[in-house]
Amino acid sequence: MVNSKYYKIKKIKNFDFTGTSYHGDSIKASFFQLTHLFGLPSINNCESKVNYEWELQTENGTPFTLYDWKYYRPLLIEETIEWHIGTDTKEHSKIIKQELDMLLK
Repeated sequence: MVNSKYYKIKKIKNFDFTGTSYHGDSIKASFFQLTHLFGLPSINNCESKVNYEWELQTENGTPFTLYDWKYYRPLLIEETIEWHIGTDTKEHSKIIKQELDMLLK
């Protein structure tokens, strides 16, 4: 679990993330940074549309995913790339992006 000014973000298991979508918000980070913050990803499919995905939840219960999109190649561990935020609403997406940006500073 990550403690921060606004939320405690944690990994969750056995949750249906089907209702989450990309609403235009993303962050820039490396795989190394994200594993340092959230542990190993929930999904690991090298050379697919999504190589890695974390299934996470904010302290107030908002589920979201964090994933790379269409790199179609193995990623270098310290390579900074764009990670999409998938959540239920555009409003939640903006809030989670702000929180993630603060965590990565």
